[in-house]
Amino acid sequence: MQIKILNIISNQDSENYVVDFATEFGSGRGEWNGDPPVISHSYEVEFEIKEDLVWGESIVQVEHEQIPPIKYQDNVLTLYGKLEAVYPDGGADIRIGHSILMVVTVGSLPEINSSVQIRSKRTIIFPYDKDDILPETYDHQQSVKVFTPKSYREYLNRFGQTIEEYARLYELDLKHKTREHKLSDQEQLRRIAWRAGISLAELKRSNRPELEKMDKVQYQQSLLRQEYFHRLPVHLLAQCPYCGTHILQPVDTFSLMGFYPLLNVTELYRGPGWVSDPPFWQHCRHFVVVTFSVNLNNLTPDDLPFWALRRKWLKMDSAPRVMVWPLIAGQTSAVIHALPVGRLDEPELLHSYTIYFITYFADDQTNLYSEEMWVPADFRRPATDGVYYDLDLIKWLEAGRLFWLNPDKFERTLMRGPVEVFPYANIQPQGWYEIIEDGRIDGPKSYHATWQGPALPPEQSYPKTVE
Repeated sequence: MQIKILNIISNQDSENYVVDFATEFGSGRGEWNGDPPVISHSYEVEFEIKEDLVWGESIVQVEHEQIPPIKYQDNVLTLYGKLEAVYPDGGADIRIGHSILMVVTVGSLPEINSSVQIRSKRTIIFPYDKDDILPETYDHQQSVKVFTPKSYREYLNRFGQTIEEYARLYELDLKHKTREHKLSDQEQLRRIAWRAGISLAELKRSNRPELEKMDKVQYQQSLLRQEYFHRLPVHLLAQCPYCGTHILQPVDTFSLMGFYPLLNVTELYRGPGWVSDPPFWQHCRHFVVVTFSVNLNNLTPDDLPFWALRRKWLKMDSAPRVMVWPLIAGQTSAVIHALPVGRLDEPELLHSYTIYFITYFADDQTNLYSEEMWVPADFRRPATDGVYYDLDLIKWLEAGRLFWLNPDKFERTLMRGPVEVFPYANIQPQGWYEIIEDGRIDGPKSYHATWQGPALPPEQSYPKTVE
């Protein structure tokens, strides 16, 4: 059967994806068994009902097939079809449209060609060709598959080789540059360039052959970085409180390398305009920005490659905290969600670290984008540094400004309270930190700009923003 992916409801590495789909025979929801699908793309698939169907209960004989023969309601997928074949062990073939669904049943079977109704709480969707799930995404010439733990490590080895090569060329170029300063002053170099009919910059480059090679390595790194963005799995980060859209973005849950400055997947959290050739993602018009924090869970990130620890890493928060300036405007809110992150020294993906995402939204009636309220960074994108943060999540939850996604894998619904079931209530912020040499931690360090003011309800707004 051919289906078209409408939405990705859940995306966890160790479990199946949950997707909404449409067919010519109706629409439904099921668990995707394969590499991540792409919204709006069509696939040939087979369905599998993950339960024994009991005649008279979960599978019943009906007078005639219903239109549409596939529908989803109240967490149940309902299928209508014709009973085409039965087997001694209780197996049965059900024809739905042009496709055959094989099921296992319990109880007395009706006659062949009877119309039947199936009600399933768990349906698995198997694509025919798992090697061709994703369309062309990287360099527009080759199909790129989403990382597996093995291919992710292989990719880091390739990226690390370019880092090592650039460092080697840089050292050689530094020697040429030093020798150039010893042999000639600037005026002498200008005269040589004038006689040769070239610019001073061209002369310097001709005396430093490594520069061209360094340019090529940097270009290679840029291509590898695009590949990285396109091969990361897409995860559900939030659901818009205003229109219900699921916010889907690539997230590196394989390791902490997503925060390595030369990869830095966090650039994607600001919006599609900050990365050239951005990968798939799904936002809505109410989306503002995403902030993140990473809890190391008392582990030392000594699994990171040695070449990645030669430079400073991003500053990271140890626990989620609310960025104040969007939430003191009228009709704004935020949604918090957490994902597990693994380590490179584990053969399989385990929950070693925890990354918390807070996604900010603004309704159509907001004053957030007014001159008095908006706090821009460069290129007018929303500021996330040098602004007030609040460590008290409960205050914003009680004010109706902060929501969360239900941690249940099959629900992922937007939760608005009560406080007693808020899963992040007991997290204690310890400050911010940096990863330095050998994976050691510099920190935690105390916050400087923490908000002590109240959390206003959504219909209220401060006269102007605070930075």
